[in-house]
Amino acid sequence: MHDTSTPSFYQRWACRLIGFYPASWRERYADEMLQILEDSPPSLKTIFDLSFNLFDAHTHQSLIQGRIPSMLQKLRTNELAVYASAIFFFLAWIVEQTRIIHTIIPSTTLFNFSSASPTLMQCLAYGFYILLVLILLGGLPLLLAACWQALKGKNYRFLLLCLLALVSPILATIVTIASTILFFRSGIAGFTSSWVELVVFAICMGLSVTFIISTIKRIEPIRLITHYALYVALILTLAMLIGVVTLLIAFLPTLVNFSTVPGDEISYPARHLLLLLVMIVTTGVAIKSLINAFQTRQGVRTTA
Repeated sequence: MHDTSTPSFYQRWACRLIGFYPASWRERYADEMLQILEDSPPSLKTIFDLSFNLFDAHTHQSLIQGRIPSMLQKLRTNELAVYASAIFFFLAWIVEQTRIIHTIIPSTTLFNFSSASPTLMQCLAYGFYILLVLILLGGLPLLLAACWQALKGKNYRFLLLCLLALVSPILATIVTIASTILFFRSGIAGFTSSWVELVVFAICMGLSVTFIISTIKRIEPIRLITHYALYVALILTLAMLIGVVTLLIAFLPTLVNFSTVPGDEISYPARHLLLLLVMIVTTGVAIKSLINAFQTRQGVRTTA
């Protein structure tokens, strides 16, 4: 018979992690969490969840007002995760779209997409605009709502941060263009410089997205805008899922028969698969965050 009197490895680690949570959080939730750990033995997933939420609990201690966490804030946090995933999905989509266009030119054909139907190629082309429009339709109102809340509360420091967050993607693009000019003048090979530029742009956009999310989280959410952004996030996640499936349909037949330029037999397919992997992972994160958002929304309705 299994001895339940001795705590398991995961139970001991879970209890230690709970001890690292803020005092206000432990005062409200520690007893309940410890009871849950006794009734349902934790797993490795439980350890990961506690570790991930530990950082969030320390950075948002102000959300526990009168021992009641802001469910609306949690809803917006999950929405921001969807839009952040969509931005990185969009960056990978741009590169993949460019490669597919280049493969149609006979002189630079690396993969044979001749089997792809015109409808499929149109879906790949329209996906660029659909993703961009949905990201702006859902993400921009969240940022503008934060600006309005800061302005209405006469919190000019946060208003300045919101305005900087608003222009940060433009600054990221300017830095990327400047690096492109620098690489061109230094005479770096075009193929190498293009990937370096992509890495620079990805890093700059990553910093921009992180700054935007951290800025929005500092401001109290507006209920109407938050619920609106949730439905746009739903459509955006669906568009990402359709985009991944479309790219896989276009790409998988080429795995059987492809040709590369000399000296690039392994690296090109590896980069191609890496981009697809980025899109698959970001789509998975978006789906998971969307599910959490709708569960939180149900909690908001229950407590309303």
